Amino acid sequence: MMINTTVSAIKVSNAKEVVEILKKHKKVALFLGPNVDEETIEFAKKLKNLGIKLFVSCSSSKFFNDFACTSLVKAAHEIKEKKEFDLIIFIGIKRFFSAKLISILKPSDIKTIDLSGKYQEHADYSFPDLGKRERKKMLEEILKIMGAKA
Repeated sequence: MMINTTVSAIKVSNAKEVVEILKKHKKVALFLGPNVDEETIEFAKKLKNLGIKLFVSCSSSKFFNDFACTSLVKAAHEIKEKKEFDLIIFIGIKRFFSAKLISILKPSDIKTIDLSGKYQEHADYSFPDLGKRERKKMLEEILKIMGAKA
């Protein structure tokens, strides 16, 4: 098994790159943390409608009618053990906590991408540091390219 020992994520600075990464993987899940705004919630809901499995933190589960809260740490351990997914998207998670979750998933073949808007060097891919407006625009563009319904 090849272990990624780099400490620098590949920066994805446009929506097309993110969509190419998402389409390259067959089994994608999204970890939604507690640091969310309206745009992040809508982004997660639309990805769910496109077939991406959501794991929602207890703080964010209140925004979903059909989700119980999940321990993201427990979910990361289970995903690594069962090898159900080949890409995990992180959004709405503080940098130090997403680094912890990523460390749980390593070493494995599971790739990680952080779309929270702050560069996460421990992920395989990450947005660079983005302002709120830039991040919102990027998330909207990702959904548009993927054909998500408004």
